[in-house]
Amino acid sequence: MDLLKKKVYCSKCKIETNHIILLTHEEKSEGLDDFQWYEHKHIVRCAGCDTTAFVKEYGDEDMWSYNEKGVRQWDPPEYNIFPPKPVIEVSSFSLKSTNYKNVPHVI
Repeated sequence: MDLLKKKVYCSKCKIETNHIILLTHEEKSEGLDDFQWYEHKHIVRCAGCDTTAFVKEYGDEDMWSYNEKGVRQWDPPEYNIFPPKPVIEVSSFSLKSTNYKNVPHVI
């Protein structure tokens, strides 16, 4: 069995880990199409805890950039994992003040 080329988030381990590819479904452009792309949908298993997840890997001919030397290089494919990594917004946390008896107002 092959490993996914990139570590992705595991919902049980709560970190990015290696995942083993169990099954892949591939879709891609045809050879004569104007725009070349591919999409792999993987069923994967965490190599650490054996939790199963789904990963969509996508790449296309527009995924490139220039490095610091001005040389064109291909960017890595995009990986989306399901279930996704939770997003925690800092603004959602707030502290409430509490008034205590026998404690000065300003400490």
